[in-house]
Amino acid sequence: MGHQEVEPLLNLLSFLSSREMLANENSCPSISSVVAAKRKLHAQQQNDKHKKLLEEKVWQGSIVRKSVSEDTAWNSAIFCLPPSLVKFGVNAIINTLPSRNNLKRWKLISDDACPLCQNGQTIQHVLSFCKPALVSGRFTWRHNTVLKPIADYVRSLLPPSVIIHVDDLPEYKYDQPFLHTVHTTTLRPDIVLVEAKSKTFVMIELSCPDDENMNQRRTFKQKKYEPLVQNATANHWKTQLHTIEISTRGFHNGSLKRTLSAIGSQWKHPPTKTDISAMCSITSELCLHASYFIWLSQHHLFPCPPTLTPSRSLPKPRPMVSNAGMGVND
Repeated sequence: MGHQEVEPLLNLLSFLSSREMLANENSCPSISSVVAAKRKLHAQQQNDKHKKLLEEKVWQGSIVRKSVSEDTAWNSAIFCLPPSLVKFGVNAIINTLPSRNNLKRWKLISDDACPLCQNGQTIQHVLSFCKPALVSGRFTWRHNTVLKPIADYVRSLLPPSVIIHVDDLPEYKYDQPFLHTVHTTTLRPDIVLVEAKSKTFVMIELSCPDDENMNQRRTFKQKKYEPLVQNATANHWKTQLHTIEISTRGFHNGSLKRTLSAIGSQWKHPPTKTDISAMCSITSELCLHASYFIWLSQHHLFPCPPTLTPSRSLPKPRPMVSNAGMGVND
């Protein structure tokens, strides 16, 4: 094929190629529109990031405000503790402990999985929700650590006619199944008080949940024991249920104060405000201390130590008031 025959074919191919490029250019987005879309996406991602940071700061501020202005027991306890425990408590309430979730957020690691269960490891997860930690008994150990001084102080408010039974504390286990004299049940309240003569039946339930779940736990316990309250009342027992909530970080919601006041008044032995404040501080300290141990053991299933003891003595109640308004020993 000669040069004169080839040149028309080349021109035809060049023409067809130029038309195809023009068609593709019209059907695909321009470079400027792609850049604009990327910029818009980046701006949206930055806005979402800033919004999340702002929400976290607002949450941190609300927790700090609660601890400083509302919970005087936590405030009183925190400044009497060792520096390491104070540091843990402050960082725990503002979510700045080095959990794997935070380390990933700070771009120090790429995987935030809990070493014990492979779920996302937040501070709340370590202190409340890790299932292997739950099965190992850590959360029960913390619960019993806080329960012990409450049971000790409640006993000091009672006359000899009242039997106190605490199923989780061996020193408070009553040999006879006296709960069945009230009503046959498989439920086991944390603290049970029974006075046969007056047919008074009091249950106390303690929970140590995450800060944000305190109201939820109270509602759960009330519903759980509602049938027992109704059945015992139907059997002509004067029945009461008290729920106490102390958070994993040691915060109170007023439930311990209400419970101790109600029990003391029930048997004419009301505690003073100073005693109640002392009890709130003691339980805050113990709950925070136990949570600190759980935090330090987050990577391993170590056995729990013996029940912790408070750094201060339990308050001593005033002499019990008799029906005549005089002290028993007067």
